[in-house]
Amino acid sequence: MSHHGRFDWRFFIFLCVLLILAAIGSSYESLRGQVSEDRRVAPLARISVEEAVEACRPWAAKLGIEGPLECVKVREDTREAFNVRYIVARPDGTHEFMVQGYTGKVSRYKNRRAMEKQATPRDTAAIRGVELQLAQELFDFFDLDHTAFLDHAWREFCRPNVLSFNCFVIEMDCKTKDVVSFKVHHREVQIEVKPMLTQEQCRAVALQTARAWRGVKDAWLRQEALARHENLGYYHVASDNAGVQRLVFYVPITVSRVPRDKYSSLDSMQRKSAAYSMLLPVDASNGECVNWDRESYYPHTVNEELVPFVNIGEKQFGMIGPLYPPRMRSGAPYIYVGYLDSLLWRGRVQVEGQAAQIQYAGRTWQVVADSKTATVDGEAREFEQPALMIEGYLYFSPQMINAITGWHVEYVAEENTVYIYSHLRGEQQEQTDN
Repeated sequence: MSHHGRFDWRFFIFLCVLLILAAIGSSYESLRGQVSEDRRVAPLARISVEEAVEACRPWAAKLGIEGPLECVKVREDTREAFNVRYIVARPDGTHEFMVQGYTGKVSRYKNRRAMEKQATPRDTAAIRGVELQLAQELFDFFDLDHTAFLDHAWREFCRPNVLSFNCFVIEMDCKTKDVVSFKVHHREVQIEVKPMLTQEQCRAVALQTARAWRGVKDAWLRQEALARHENLGYYHVASDNAGVQRLVFYVPITVSRVPRDKYSSLDSMQRKSAAYSMLLPVDASNGECVNWDRESYYPHTVNEELVPFVNIGEKQFGMIGPLYPPRMRSGAPYIYVGYLDSLLWRGRVQVEGQAAQIQYAGRTWQVVADSKTATVDGEAREFEQPALMIEGYLYFSPQMINAITGWHVEYVAEENTVYIYSHLRGEQQEQTDN
């Protein structure tokens, strides 16, 4: 408005331009934040308390449990990634469920009132038929025609000689045959389950590997374990904390140590015993000894043993405990492509030979081993380091992981640890300082 009462069009247009620019900037920041949320933090989101309660309602209906349910406790183990559990129960505490926080699946049930009564002994063969009848009602996702009772649990077979990690245990009341408790683990098998090595070859690999460890005098098979545990006669589909799978054969071995004065680097607990027993998993496809739990290994010299931790922002989330540990190549920690299709990032991965297609955050990537060029939605993109085939499996460089997910992979030599961050450590430090 001018001093003479006329409308100032130039000033009005100027204001409109400012408002439009502000709106564009706000939309850009909002969109950028949305992409950051989708590509960095959202994949690790766990279910809500309400969703945990809803997951229990179908089970309560199957068990004839009436009345309201509520979440009474949240258990979180920060030492291990994805180890969050919701405890859902009736208000009087008589019926209790456990729900896995990142899959939303019920893994355990207890009828605390019935548990006070005498339960059916687990070694009663006559009761197993009744257990299968109950399993048909409760666990309709199991292939009960290919299920057997091994080592005190019902185990599901993928092939006649391959056990999946899917299993369940049912405990019943002696008189009423009501369910007192159950434990169930079930996940779709996503890998090829045809072993390429015989069981004898796997045992030979395990002994050869253990005898080459620093500080080991000799290694031999634990025959008593083979006789005691029926499931050790089969191959297994193993799964780690992130849900990544691998076909392995477990070999029970015992290693004898050299005298402690000749191996002073052993800790006090290791020096107390002259022998140490373990289950050593051997990859049934390529014969590699799988180091998925380094705390159980002696003397911690499995090739390229790295421990990956997941961090969200400033929070250290926990250890993955990987079946496919990171591999150091050209000074960089390479990550197995399967973790893009896991609880960590929840993308979709299809691998054929040495090529992979990854669908993540609305984009489609095509990557080929030994090539520094990848395509994203049909457009070429160059990288400093190529994807690599390592021991028959496809691994991605930190730069590729960052380009696909927005996350950062860092190797800390002093800790022999790989950290996987949703944000850069420098950004975290700036946030902490501010």
